[in-house]
Amino acid sequence: MSTSVQLLQSALDDYRKAESNVVAHRAKAERSQHEAQSAIDNHDISEGAASTKLALSQVLSARLKSRKLELNKTLDELGKTVTRASQELNGQVRDAWGKRRDIIGRRGCEAMGIPLKSLELGELDTVLALSEQLNAIRNFEVAIYNAQYIEKITQKPVQYVTTNVGDREVQEELTTDREPQLSQELDIEHLVTSAQQIFTNFSGLEKEMEKRV
Repeated sequence: MSTSVQLLQSALDDYRKAESNVVAHRAKAERSQHEAQSAIDNHDISEGAASTKLALSQVLSARLKSRKLELNKTLDELGKTVTRASQELNGQVRDAWGKRRDIIGRRGCEAMGIPLKSLELGELDTVLALSEQLNAIRNFEVAIYNAQYIEKITQKPVQYVTTNVGDREVQEELTTDREPQLSQELDIEHLVTSAQQIFTNFSGLEKEMEKRV
């Protein structure tokens, strides 16, 4: 297993662990927040008990925020690792292609009785481009990873305020601070899929180079 594959696996494991931690802490924080609000609304519960639940809710919310920061760090590191791994994979593909090209090209020169210089000058490139054994190696190249983002448009829900008009209560719509907001989120699915493709191609390239030509 190459160093790049090991580093990529480690970065992917760190991301998955951080994601699992966020999911677990989010569930605990949401449950605690609900219990704290119920304790505040229930006048049969003492202020001390309600305060305890509220304090716990605040602690868990802070810890959830910390876990989210850790998750973002692992995603950043995973993205950098995927980029480096994709570059190394393509480098190995080019090296493997060059070695196999020399073997097949030399055999072609010997079979056709032409000097090896023709291979070095690229005069056989058109013919070699049709070689299935060479193209089999090229198939393991990947696009160099670049982060992709998903755009999201959010808008605050409509809120109403009750006003008195004469002897009637009228609800009026609040229109302030409801401008649509555009945000971008990292496309995590694209990142993880890119990582998985690199694993697959490293393994495939290794098996392909074990074949005799």
